[in-house]
This record gives sequence, structure tokens and C-alpha cells, in this order.
Amino acid sequence: MTAAKSDPQRRCLSTGEVRPKDAMVRFVVAPDRTVVPDVAERLPGHGYWVTATRDALSGALRRKLFVRAARREVGADLTLVDMVEDQLARRTTDLLAMARRAGPGGVGLREGPGRPSRTKPRRRDHRGRRRAGRGA
Repeated sequence: MTAAKSDPQRRCLSTGEVRPKDAMVRFVVAPDRTVVPDVAERLPGHGYWVTATRDALSGALRRKLFVRAARREVGADLTLVDMVEDQLARRTTDLLAMARRAGPGGVGLREGPGRPSRTKPRRRDHRGRRRAGRGA
């Protein structure tokens, strides 16, 4: 599957594949030199991208690819895999809850759930047809 040109792409640290950002997880090195997952992609610092699979992440940890990419000694252990899984599950739950609170939406509907009805009735003549002019 080929991604559109506007989709940002990143190279996986573990597999070397170029994939869309949506299929990957970003990691940064914290000030205490530990590798931290950045699921929301908002933490400062250089990002290291790994495909969002257990195999890719555990392979990067086993082969010490974070140390090589950061060009300094960083702390990264196998508990990072479980931490990423927990953060991804929490983020998914939060996004689903936000969508549920937003309620059902419609595109192009004049009235319906989530959209207020008209406040002024349409102007009509004595036969029930719309009147010409303003407010019709």
C-alpha cells in the first residue's frame, strides 16, 4: 500500500522500513538518559521511531539500537515493551471516550442529533408554499 505524498513518513529504527507515522511509535531520551515512549508525539528532543509491533520494539532493545542511534549510553530495558502497550491502550481508550462524548454526528444534515433545529420557521404563503424574498 502506498501512502499519499502528504502523509509524513519515518524510518523504523529496528526494521529500517519507511512507514507512515501512524504505524509507528516515537521514543525520546529523557534528561536522565532513559528511553521514554512518546505516544502523543509531544515530548521535546530528537525522536527515534519504531514500528508499533512487539517484535520490532523488542528487536531494537535486544540489539541496543537506541544506544547506537542516540550515540551515547541510554537506559532501555525490556519493560519498555509493556509500558508502550499500556500507553497505547490508554490513548485508544481516551480517544474512544472523547468520540463517544461528542455524540453522533452527521454531514450535511439540516436537523438531527447534535444539531439545533431552526429557530425561525420558514415563511410560507396561504397555500403552504415557500414565499419568495428574504427569509424564504
